[in-house]
Amino acid sequence: MGVRYAQEKRPDAILLDMMLPSLDGVGVLRELKQCPTTNVIPVIVLSGLSQKNEPKLKAAGAAAYFEKSTLTLDGEGKALIQAIQQVVGEHAQSTVRAE
Repeated sequence: MGVRYAQEKRPDAILLDMMLPSLDGVGVLRELKQCPTTNVIPVIVLSGLSQKNEPKLKAAGAAAYFEKSTLTLDGEGKALIQAIQQVVGEHAQSTVRAE
């Protein structure tokens, strides 16, 4: 459902949780990055798992990775907001250049 929605709506960025009911987050990330209409959309991964998965997820196409337990308003939460602003800005610029 989420992949199909992304294909239809083409959002500026996707926040992807790794714990999903049917397909795991890595599978969704791979589907998004293999599809021509969604492979340019930046995906920021949120996970309850440790950051040992970060290299694997970035290799699969994640723009950024955040461990949920570290997301506080005074710490990593600000970093998440900055990452979203950065990838949305970069995506917007690349979209304008492609047109």
